[in-house]
Amino acid sequence: MTHDVIGDLLDEVLALKASAKSARLDGDWEVALEDLDTAVGLLQGHLANAAPRDAEKLRAELADAFGSVGGIYRRWGLLSGGLERQDRLRKSVAAYDAGYQLEAGLSTADAVSYNLVNRLVGRVILNPDALDPKDTGYEGLLVELRQAEKVVSEQIKGPRQRDPWAFCDLCTVKLLLGDDDAIMALHALKRLRPPGFVYGSLLSTLEPTAAALDGRLPVLTRVVAEVGALARSTD
Repeated sequence: MTHDVIGDLLDEVLALKASAKSARLDGDWEVALEDLDTAVGLLQGHLANAAPRDAEKLRAELADAFGSVGGIYRRWGLLSGGLERQDRLRKSVAAYDAGYQLEAGLSTADAVSYNLVNRLVGRVILNPDALDPKDTGYEGLLVELRQAEKVVSEQIKGPRQRDPWAFCDLCTVKLLLGDDDAIMALHALKRLRPPGFVYGSLLSTLEPTAAALDGRLPVLTRVVAEVGALARSTD
């Protein structure tokens, strides 16, 4: 497979992702998912025969596409009720899981943690009792949260020292652990002076999580208020 073919493929995938984002902003969930499903299919179809130098790019794009699918199903699910809500939230978690499997194998230079963190956030939104020590899945989730905290912390020590998204993810994981150090992660994010949409994105993750947990984690409630203020005040 030639490099030009890969370049054309990535251009098509980026166009599909842009179209999906536009549809998502309009609330056209099904159209957005159709665009992303097409992108996923294109990437999966070319990945097996890609040269090693191109395979990494395709895996990164595929992980990102699955993450976008997870985000759309989550937003759609949160606006739904009853069985549809639960079904869409489950599909969100499944998409993040698929993205994580690809994301975890990326090289250090391409390290990200979007799916790693959001697959855990999704589990908490789907089942807030998962953070209750009495829940059968609590210990397993706790292990995964601590591992995610370790992974993101290591990335921040390395190639992501000034990546605001890394600090968003670290803050989120620490909040799910009920760790007051989440405040320090937020202050580290503030020192990077990110644009307002970064805070807006973080808020879109933390608000439904806080709503699902209904005051169980006081530090989460405090951080949601602070991030909300930052999102409103930052250009």
